[in-house]
Amino acid sequence: GRLADILLGGDELVFLCHPNHPFAGRCVSAERLGGEPFLFREKGSAGRDLVESTLRAGGVEPRPLWQSISTQTLVSGVAEGLGVAVLPLSLVQPALDAGDVCRFWAEGIRFTRRFRLLHHENKYLTRPMEEMIRLCRKAWE
Repeated sequence: GRLADILLGGDELVFLCHPNHPFAGRCVSAERLGGEPFLFREKGSAGRDLVESTLRAGGVEPRPLWQSISTQTLVSGVAEGLGVAVLPLSLVQPALDAGDVCRFWAEGIRFTRRFRLLHHENKYLTRPMEEMIRLCRKAWE
């Protein structure tokens, strides 16, 4: 059977550092990331897996300092100057706007995600399933 594929949307994960960090607002070589302490989401999270695999593909072996299930805890750690992090832009925009943290870039490394909803093409969609699909689409408008 075939799958119906609904593209919901996507997001970008961005590098963050303390505003006084030497990387702040700059684009650095991937090699320079190797010595930085990283603040990560918990092991097994999709964001953590994407970050680690993308960094490794870029030749960087990240050095985890600590991990948290809370994005805000990670942002606070970056704002305290404990390390760098890679987090969803949509969730860290307020901290960027406030000047608590700063973005930086690494040559040849980008993190983008696409979110899709899949279901069997011939599967009967119950009303709750249709409502869930509607809510998912609305969340990504």
